[in-house]
Amino acid sequence: MRRVIMFLLALITFVLLLSNYNPANNMNPGFGDNDPTAANGLSKLTILIVIDGKQKPFLINKFGSIRKEDIPVDSNRQVTGIFYDVEYNNEYHGESIKINNIILYARTEEKYQETPSSLPFSLYDNSSLNNDGYSGVFLIKDYIMFENHFSHFPMEEGFSQLQESFSSSYFVDKELIIVYALTGPKEKNIIIEEISKIGSLLEVLLSYNKGEEDGAKYHLFIIMIDKTINDETSKATISIINRDTLEKSSYYYVDNQNRKEASVLFHIGSRQERINVLINNTISIYDVFDDEQYKDANIYYDQDFHDLYTEPIIDDQVLYIGAKQLQYSVVFIIEDLYKSIIVDDEYIIALDDIPKIEGIRYLGLYYDKNYLVIFNNLPVTSNIVLYVKWDFLK
Repeated sequence: MRRVIMFLLALITFVLLLSNYNPANNMNPGFGDNDPTAANGLSKLTILIVIDGKQKPFLINKFGSIRKEDIPVDSNRQVTGIFYDVEYNNEYHGESIKINNIILYARTEEKYQETPSSLPFSLYDNSSLNNDGYSGVFLIKDYIMFENHFSHFPMEEGFSQLQESFSSSYFVDKELIIVYALTGPKEKNIIIEEISKIGSLLEVLLSYNKGEEDGAKYHLFIIMIDKTINDETSKATISIINRDTLEKSSYYYVDNQNRKEASVLFHIGSRQERINVLINNTISIYDVFDDEQYKDANIYYDQDFHDLYTEPIIDDQVLYIGAKQLQYSVVFIIEDLYKSIIVDDEYIIALDDIPKIEGIRYLGLYYDKNYLVIFNNLPVTSNIVLYVKWDFLK
């Protein structure tokens, strides 16, 4: 009988262990296998990923993360980024996921299986032309598109010269690629390396060297190519490669030729302001914010002011403005009296700054009315309320 009981106990233990067994897989340790049975126990979370407009649930381990290659898409498409918002502004960078039913958005694009073909091209002498602050790439297929483009992107000087060079007869067998590019303060000697095409995607590859500090610059390139090669082009990208490190970055553009402006909503503290911006124009903080009571103002993609705005506007967008006040209000509570002063940013408060009251002396500053948490004399970086410990003069 004793042996039977021991056998039954061992059998029950084995069954319990087996039911909780979860084999490891070759994917990211934080990513589940999309099998509802994997949710047994308390260590799994359900997240929702929107893929090409369709919402799909996934299981992941709590505190796990997601990779682009873990998201299934059609064989002719690939995931190019994961984002917290549907506008693809606030990118997910593999942060640990801690809450259930979070929604993420997968940006996808067509996957090209064939090898890119390099296109022969020549450059128009653009030394007399200016770029007034645009970034982007445009394919000009006929003279009407040519005129429309430069009515959207006006150049006071040089446009009449372009009209003489590119009449309607030019577009019989040729086309133009107009490239507006921005180089950073230490990016020098920018050139067009290659024009290539794969499927419906046209890529303009630029390159540069690192150099001395000289300020950011905008460039304009007018590229001449044969007409028959690019009839099916529907989108384009500017790729920029550092010739010293071979590091490459790419910026995608849709065909906004028929759209002149985008609507941008700015969140400025508790208020909102909407402005219209030229497509492919890069916004400056001075275009939208010029308040002398603030300093260090910048434009951000997120409301926490972590992701700094850098890219040209290619569609309607929401942006946030973060800035530091130059002055702050300090309120002193003395029993039932309230006294206030205005101080500069990072000012260090002392007892002598408290407005005088006849017959009493000030003993200290505190964060609470019970005088338990003493004020630590840190520089003032926001509006603040302090409690004053006092006594009668003797």
